[in-house]
Amino acid sequence: MGKLIQTSKVKISKEPGKNKIKRAEIEGFPGAVRMGIHGGIAQYFKLSPEEPMASTLDYIVAAVGGCMTGTVAGALEARGVSANPDSFKSKPRAASRGRRQDDPDGHQTSLPLESSCGQAGHS
Repeated sequence: MGKLIQTSKVKISKEPGKNKIKRAEIEGFPGAVRMGIHGGIAQYFKLSPEEPMASTLDYIVAAVGGCMTGTVAGALEARGVSANPDSFKSKPRAASRGRRQDDPDGHQTSLPLESSCGQAGHS
């Protein structure tokens, strides 16, 4: 097994109130990243956020897409192919499907059924 080179340390908290906003504080960097809900996720939970914002899913897709883009761009550049933004862009995307189901106590719970990620290639 390889040598451990990095441990990411992040603190996650929910902002006060009846909202879906979370704050992620990444050790070594100032400020916090705020995550919320928007679009289909808000509709699914039957919510109308006062402040629509990127969701945790959006940040996961961006993180995976950033990693994949860096790997592909590095491989292209190693072969003499330009990977500048005018010639190479990735467009990561993800889809989530879910259903609502009553639990035995009559509470609504969210059950994710499927998630998928894909990435578009050279533009």
